[in-house]
Amino acid sequence: MSFYGKASKPKFESKIIPAGDYECRVVSALERVNDEGQAFIEFQFKVRDDVEQNCKGSIIKKRFKTDANGNYKVNKINEFAFACGIEEGTDYQLEELAGACVIVHISCFTDQDTGKKVGYVAYLNESKVGDTAQPLDPDGLESISTDDIPF
Repeated sequence: MSFYGKASKPKFESKIIPAGDYECRVVSALERVNDEGQAFIEFQFKVRDDVEQNCKGSIIKKRFKTDANGNYKVNKINEFAFACGIEEGTDYQLEELAGACVIVHISCFTDQDTGKKVGYVAYLNESKVGDTAQPLDPDGLESISTDDIPF
């Protein structure tokens, strides 16, 4: 028996995250280049599932583009790093921010050209909940002898 169907375009619905504070985990913080050759820094956050709140599992992105001189808004990026737990005045690399727990504050406005509501990341704060992931208990792990490995 074979399945027959009629192909259709997927119906994508843009999910606007309401204005407010969300406990999130930094999924990634990377410097990239778009198709036009302009560099940008992109933060990706995931609204945490382990905290009682709306929009669990949603992905939030924030991009910092370079200005006409090729410079980033360094102060704002450094504030993000501080919220991620980097001590003030400490050097860091973007990759070190991944995994940090933060509060992402979303603000919204209505685009005058389209009339659509647009959400954006206004700022970050340190997490109030912290990291609730349970560390591995080394005593609860089973040790395996190299004699048990089949190759």
